[in-house]
Amino acid sequence: MTPVLRDDELRLIALTLLHERPREFTELRGALRERLGGNYNVAGSVLSRLLHDLERDGSVTPSHGATNLLYATTLQGEAEVQARADEAARITSAADSVRARADAVRQSAAEARDTLRATLTPALERGELAARLDAAAQSFRQQLRAAARTADESGRLTPELVARIEAEILGAQARIREELDGA
Repeated sequence: MTPVLRDDELRLIALTLLHERPREFTELRGALRERLGGNYNVAGSVLSRLLHDLERDGSVTPSHGATNLLYATTLQGEAEVQARADEAARITSAADSVRARADAVRQSAAEARDTLRATLTPALERGELAARLDAAAQSFRQQLRAAARTADESGRLTPELVARIEAEILGAQARIREELDGA
């Protein structure tokens, strides 16, 4: 899980990125996400407040860039970056560690999904085959009942016909059971 940065840690990473080179707001936001392992997305309002605070305390200065304001560190901001370089490295390495753990979790989840799919697919297929047989049996029963009603209503249903059909059904049942038992 991505650690939540304290305000002073976010400030330091933003200053470090601006110390590397001046950046516009959206570029800084993307660079923060990348530097923090791709798992930490700074809200625009949070970054806006941070840049305002950095400008107010004299650590960054905005200037007009090609399309938007371009933020750069001042001498005061550069001094803070240099004084806290070890802390910045620790924060970044923790983000790299989180990224590695997140990658491992994603890989493990993918492997578990694949294993589960491989395990369940044959069972699902078996279930589908059994469902097909059940549907065929139900369809046969419905068709037989409809035909029997029609034959009974027309007077064609006789005891002899019923006996022959019963014998056919019992024989079919026995053959089907043998097939299924031997499968």
